[in-house]
Amino acid sequence: MVNLTEEIFGIGEVFFNKTGKPIYMGENYFKGRFYDFVNRIEKDKRRKGLCIYPECKNKSIKNSHVIPEKAILKNIAKNGQVYYPKYLRDNINYSFELISINKASTFPGFCSEHEKLFFGFEQVEGREDSSISLQNIRIICRDYFAFKIREKHLRKSYEDYKHEIFSYNNKLIELHNNLTNKKIKLQSVKDEITEHFEKQLSFIETNIREIENDLYLYKESYESGNDNVVNYRFIFPYYLPLALAGKSSFEIYYDENNLKNKFTLYFSIFPGKTDTILIFTFSKKYTNDVNMILANYTDDIRMLSFIESFIIYGSDYWFINPDLWQSFSENKQGKIKKDLLITKHYPTKELEYSIFDDIRKSLLEEYEKNNPNDDLQDKLKFESQKLDYFKNI
Repeated sequence: MVNLTEEIFGIGEVFFNKTGKPIYMGENYFKGRFYDFVNRIEKDKRRKGLCIYPECKNKSIKNSHVIPEKAILKNIAKNGQVYYPKYLRDNINYSFELISINKASTFPGFCSEHEKLFFGFEQVEGREDSSISLQNIRIICRDYFAFKIREKHLRKSYEDYKHEIFSYNNKLIELHNNLTNKKIKLQSVKDEITEHFEKQLSFIETNIREIENDLYLYKESYESGNDNVVNYRFIFPYYLPLALAGKSSFEIYYDENNLKNKFTLYFSIFPGKTDTILIFTFSKKYTNDVNMILANYTDDIRMLSFIESFIIYGSDYWFINPDLWQSFSENKQGKIKKDLLITKHYPTKELEYSIFDDIRKSLLEEYEKNNPNDDLQDKLKFESQKLDYFKNI
């Protein structure tokens, strides 16, 4: 015979399943919640709201490009399309999917007025325009937009779940009270899922605060004309069939005191017709740290290695020419997808292989031609070995 009092407090499987959750909260229940959460985020990402520029109250336009369509994306497109790495949360994997350049790198971020901030650079001949210094603020705004949406829906899911399990357990307590003439009052219900929600919300809130600090620093620097934000612009003398607008953390260690600085570097790869613009943006207080890092990439071969490492270990927010991606062997495509999942390395960690084989070959040939009496240093030998990586596996 079922003892309802025992069942109410979780002994047996009338009200609770084997995991200790309400009897109806099986695997399909949690899958449904997850897909609903993801779908609400994806829908909200496409919905126009307020302009993301700080303190602006205007409505955003539908599609703000993080990477300019006409000035950049069209340079790597085939038939108006590019490939991009899409993270698959279900499978914890990446797939590469085609997307049209009028949709690639878009979000409903800026109002029509603040879109004009980037107008000069977006013109065909606009690469010398001063607005190039503002390009990386788009990365900050995109991340702020994405984190705020995720926070909104994660908090709603958290509150909904808390309310649901509290209501379920509270009804059982009321049943218990009616059966026993006792007056137990339920104060709260916590489990590993509410704890997971709370950790995730704390992580997101920390990221939002950090992004807000950068956003307001960059806004102040632009509006007041101060130099609290530094932009480096380099011309890489080869056309790269890939565009990127992302950020990565870096660490610099100081041996004498065993101290370290951790900071964020915003980085864009903007290919032109015959060469590629590289834009580094960071807070002025990290100038020495950035210079220490970039001092390791003073020639084009090493800079190419930095670019390739950033593509894998820095940011997955990039788009690649379809012909180039399809030219990669199955092994190479698989290795790139696998390595994109690695989060323990900074972009200062060199890849074992080359992404842009033809450019690397040209750079190595150029170096040997210009230095006929100089044996390739160990570093350059390693760079050349990257070309043969997939022949040896």
